[in-house]
Amino acid sequence: MTQIPQAAQPQNDKLARFAGRNFSRFSLEQSIHCLPVDETEEDNFNEVNDIFRQLLGRAVLPRLRLSEIDEPQVLECGFQKAAWVDDILDACPDAWVVGIDIFTGQGNGDDSSEEDEDEDEDRPDFFIKKRWNLNASFRTSGDPDLRPETFHLINSRCLMDGINTGRWESYVRELRSLLKPGGWLQLVEVHMLFQSDSGRSTTYLERWYDYYQSSLTRMGKDPRIGRQLQRLLIDAGFEHITNMVHRLPMGAWLEGKESLGFQARDLVSKLLRSASLWPFLRVQQPPLTPAQYEDLITGAQRELLQDNLKLYLNVYAAYGRRPNRRR
Repeated sequence: MTQIPQAAQPQNDKLARFAGRNFSRFSLEQSIHCLPVDETEEDNFNEVNDIFRQLLGRAVLPRLRLSEIDEPQVLECGFQKAAWVDDILDACPDAWVVGIDIFTGQGNGDDSSEEDEDEDEDRPDFFIKKRWNLNASFRTSGDPDLRPETFHLINSRCLMDGINTGRWESYVRELRSLLKPGGWLQLVEVHMLFQSDSGRSTTYLERWYDYYQSSLTRMGKDPRIGRQLQRLLIDAGFEHITNMVHRLPMGAWLEGKESLGFQARDLVSKLLRSASLWPFLRVQQPPLTPAQYEDLITGAQRELLQDNLKLYLNVYAAYGRRPNRRR
């Protein structure tokens, strides 16, 4: 079995200021999910959850009725601002939910913010937040809430820019071990390559993706991991696997999804900037100058507004069940 390299762990929620936005200092130091953590991005995270719910049809992808389970136990990997957790607790108030992320605080302080410890007084006590780098093995955590065979459902999504390329196989295997026999794992990832149903090219969006793919690769990430979700579940020994690819339209060109397309285009227009600030201005070699960066983002946002291009992103979703024990 491949040995999992040791990975640094975040000890606090210290912030770093870059390009006028607040980031997790640990995130930038370790090249993990280098997006801002301020209130503006919190709103974006909530939008992502709403768009996924519409596109995928539901928060829980497998036909699993948590409400019929006595005190169901749920794990979310990369909970961000816990919008998916809120959906679960609204539907099943008796659920016990653990959320893992590298940043668990509030990102609206100034540069000197030392720690923003958990202060989510509005959320119930049975949502427990854990600060943890998912590139490290769960076996090293020693956390009693992360014991094997604990969870009925695990949700893992939007971790393409957080999990190292060589970690994915062991990560999915370890999630299987955390599930109870018969428990389910669902994975959702977006491929940020803009495609056109019209067959027309997009100068700025194509250049944006080229820079994005290059930067993430330099950071040790696989921007195309969504295509591998089914294989990862198969290799980890899951059964009853379902694999889906959904087109997320940009704008109102796709019949029946006009409203979703408008919402997605507005969100993605903002993410073009927030997802690329650090990668393009600091990681990319050579880094873009501020003028080059503004020209690229402005041009890409302008192309997004052209419904005649019929643009979309592929959203990959897969889920599978841990087999019951053999008698």
